[in-house]
Amino acid sequence: MNNKFKYTFLIIIFMFLFSIGGKGEYRTDMISKIIITPQDIPAGFAYGKIPSSFTKVFKDNPGRLENASIQKIAKHLYPGGDFRTIESIHASIIASERTPYGDDIVCYFILYKNEKSAGKEMKKLNEFAQYNSDRVIVITKENLAVYLLVDKIDNFHYIRQMADTIEQRMDETESQGKCAVIQKQ
Repeated sequence: MNNKFKYTFLIIIFMFLFSIGGKGEYRTDMISKIIITPQDIPAGFAYGKIPSSFTKVFKDNPGRLENASIQKIAKHLYPGGDFRTIESIHASIIASERTPYGDDIVCYFILYKNEKSAGKEMKKLNEFAQYNSDRVIVITKENLAVYLLVDKIDNFHYIRQMADTIEQRMDETESQGKCAVIQKQ
């Protein structure tokens, strides 16, 4: 009976590990394959300069936010944003060349710790996007949310183009066996 218990326990452990490994959740290192590049920035725009009062949160642009920065910004990204569910955030702040300290276009790649924690947060994010559909695009996949927003409605077509580019990169990542289906708001 004791050996039977050991074998059953081992089988359960292997099944659990296999089920975790079989999911295509994004990891931090995968974000670099889909982020906004300088070639994706519309003509007349550039990566924005970060005002000194915001350099504690946004150390680099574009760049990955540190844990302390995630704690400060999560609740401001969308109503009810919970920093405890976030693994990492990569932000790109894009400004008109005429106003280099602006934030005309912002793109956040929010990587949640896992799909379970992502589900509740993505629901909040998608709800926020529905109420702001003339300024916000959200793409979700597994445990990753790509959150694009513009200040001026006239610039919405730029984030539409960026979203298409990002979706194409996500599809390429998926075709390499990394992820599952995209849900778009």
